[in-house]
Amino acid sequence: MAYAVILGLLIFFSGWGIVFIINFGRAPAALDAESQETIGSLNNQLELPDKALADYLAGLLEKLSEKGKTILEFLLFHDEPIGRSKIKPENLTYDEVSKALSECHEQTLVESRIESIEMGMAYRMGYSTYYWIPSGFRRTLKELLYKET
Repeated sequence: MAYAVILGLLIFFSGWGIVFIINFGRAPAALDAESQETIGSLNNQLELPDKALADYLAGLLEKLSEKGKTILEFLLFHDEPIGRSKIKPENLTYDEVSKALSECHEQTLVESRIESIEMGMAYRMGYSTYYWIPSGFRRTLKELLYKET
């Protein structure tokens, strides 16, 4: 009877050991698959706002003329607001640049600020307008504009 109990316990523990060793080998692969699934799900959730922004900006870009797109490409090279007098892309006249800037501003792709130019305490020389692309649009606009070309 003692031999039967010992033999039963030996078979039980050896079976348990075999199952443990097999699961010890399979567990890392199962954990990796589960973590990759979680990472993929989280990446999809993070990409949703970028996709929405890209769709919104793509819709605005469709409404722009080629001159407007040229202005956007020019402004993407400047991280700081740039004065109107310094916006001189090749192949565009002053009037074409003004119309294209107005078009980009109407589509909310470009922001502007007007500052007065003063000489001394009492003399105002005029006004200067500065233009820039909002920082939240820059990366997505670069992708959209240069994907098309």
